[in-house]
Amino acid sequence: MKFAQLAMTGILALFLTATTGFAAGNVEIKGATATLGLDEFTWNAPNFAGFYYDIDKNIGTEQITLRLFESDGATAVLSDMADANGYPGVVYMTTAQMKNFKFKPWGAIW
Repeated sequence: MKFAQLAMTGILALFLTATTGFAAGNVEIKGATATLGLDEFTWNAPNFAGFYYDIDKNIGTEQITLRLFESDGATAVLSDMADANGYPGVVYMTTAQMKNFKFKPWGAIW
């Protein structure tokens, strides 16, 4: 259990670091919050600012799912048991998507 709790702490610290950035001034990042009353929750490209997402072309397939147990709404423990697919308490998935872009040859300076 200690490893699962440590892993959850590390993952959340990574996400907080990724979303806060190093911008000066007021920065507001909107997204879904984790609900500890649920047994499972998923952050994906549209609802988590730490993942790449092109809103105009709906490009972005990253997602991370956290499975919890002993959740009472205020605290929870990251599950270390495999689910029906054999995955542990944290699963990150992504797939490649095609993205068209314009390319104008740069040429060369001799």
